[in-house]
Amino acid sequence: MASLLQFRVALLSGRSIALEFASTLVQIKVLAAKYAACCATRIRTCSVFPLGCSSELSRVEPVRLLPRTASLVEVRREIERRLHAGSVSLFAADGRHLAGAGSLENAGVTDGNCTLTATIHPARIIGHRETPAFALLQADGSVVTWGSRDYGGDSSAVQQQLTQVSQIRSSHGAFAAICGKGRVVTWGASHLGGQSSSVQHLLQGVRHLEASHGAFAAILDNGGVVTWGDSDVGGDSSHVQDQLFEVTCIAATFGAFAALRMDGHVVTWGDPFYSSDSSMVQDKLVNVCQIKASGRSFAAVLGDGSVVAWDRRKLQSCGGDCRDVEDMLKGVHFIAATDQAFAALRCDARVVTWGNKRYGAESRLFENRLQDVQHILGSDRAFAALLKNGRVLAWGDPKYGGDTRFVRDELQDVVQIASSSAAFAAVRGDGTVVTWGDPEAGGDSLPVQAKLRQVQHVTGSFQAFAAMLVDGQVVTWGSAESGGDCGDLQLLSAHGQNRT
Repeated sequence: MASLLQFRVALLSGRSIALEFASTLVQIKVLAAKYAACCATRIRTCSVFPLGCSSELSRVEPVRLLPRTASLVEVRREIERRLHAGSVSLFAADGRHLAGAGSLENAGVTDGNCTLTATIHPARIIGHRETPAFALLQADGSVVTWGSRDYGGDSSAVQQQLTQVSQIRSSHGAFAAICGKGRVVTWGASHLGGQSSSVQHLLQGVRHLEASHGAFAAILDNGGVVTWGDSDVGGDSSHVQDQLFEVTCIAATFGAFAALRMDGHVVTWGDPFYSSDSSMVQDKLVNVCQIKASGRSFAAVLGDGSVVAWDRRKLQSCGGDCRDVEDMLKGVHFIAATDQAFAALRCDARVVTWGNKRYGAESRLFENRLQDVQHILGSDRAFAALLKNGRVLAWGDPKYGGDTRFVRDELQDVVQIASSSAAFAAVRGDGTVVTWGDPEAGGDSLPVQAKLRQVQHVTGSFQAFAAMLVDGQVVTWGSAESGGDCGDLQLLSAHGQNRT
């Protein structure tokens, strides 16, 4: 998600504009992801010149003076340079997008209209623990892919269409990207959603994408939904299409989708084996505010913080029945999942699990240690919890990352955790990375440890990891068939420079 930075552009004697982000005159909070996918944020501060305060201005030497005739390109580049950001979009105080290369003067930046908003678009890596490929969404809105060529790692056929990309989602073997004006571009295995020609005329004004094992669902600006891919796993929503309106978000198991509407109602479709039938709990699905999916089941968080779960037979062993822990599921604000278990994070920073014990539903074994949790993440069969003190606890199948004994002392000052299908990676505050779990799935990062310095964030695929460094370079490890070797791709750094 893009970060918003509000700053003031002050005209000096009606001729120049001063951009200064290093003084302490006025501090503005810039919210950027703190790596952890939870609510925590890393705060950066910058300062601005108060409009019309020449006495204040005289105290600070401007970093750079831009004439009124300066182009918008120069302003964007100056912000990118000063904030070490990705690409930047400028907006006027009245909401106008200041695009193109025109001058500030022509854009209407005057003495009475000089508050601009810059939207920062950092480069980021997209991956999923069920997808054997990665996609790098670059700062300029273009995309680079690598990994299994047949399952999304080769986007050459649509490369020219991948511009102004704002979001990317992946199924088991295909990718879909939202490009400029809300259009959608797909690539990868056609039987897994990589071919969308049959619905392209409907894919206009798309604002969000979600994917099951082999199908995609797109939420339109008007709240409608368009689906494509394998009809057996949610690619055909025709029988519930009249119910798909005012949709705000969608979750997916391996073979079914659940859409949350603005009125708090939930609509499901897809393969019944993967919980597409929610009729048995529809009377309980009232005032739903969040939906999460494991591989086989759904869990919905209600407005009061309680949880309703379901699958095809309300099987406790798959996570579809949470009655045994119902009394503990209060004040829930986030849910993570493995293939057959759920872990709920409560507002008091405690964790409650249910489902198949072999898939991580066993947190009661060390319940007293699972306190002050800020984020939870799942591999296929294990969970990892990031604590507020920067430590990490893991449980579940040891072969899938459920055992941290050999790296426990290294798991300190952790700011982000990522997962592949059977391993975890933790980014520490000093920019180094710790990994554990199945070595074949990225649990062994020893071959690239020397390169893992100044890491910004890590993303997992099916059996590999990719790390984005501060300078925009990408380091990968794990199975080459899952993207563990990005070779000598020309990657665009976060600062807009090509690197090998």
